[in-house]
Amino acid sequence: MTTSKRVAAVLQRALDKIQKYGWIKNSYGSRNRGFCMAGAISASTSDFGLFVVAQKALGVGYPPYFNDKIARTKREVVSVFKRAIREQAKVI
Repeated sequence: MTTSKRVAAVLQRALDKIQKYGWIKNSYGSRNRGFCMAGAISASTSDFGLFVVAQKALGVGYPPYFNDKIARTKREVVSVFKRAIREQAKVI
């Protein structure tokens, strides 16, 4: 499997977690509370290198800063994940 496919798969799993369990700020999260962007990615792979590449693929700089911005919405976060997944699909 190519790196782009692996990244797309991790991002899709992370997005699925946010949509299923909810989205939160200021914490990685859990199935009980929901997940932030980085927390959802972390929960979707045990490969640290893939975790780092997936975060970069979001294209928002440092995801915790983007995620935790006061005015940030779940809709914006979901949109970022969907765009990044589409971009990774183009690379494949």
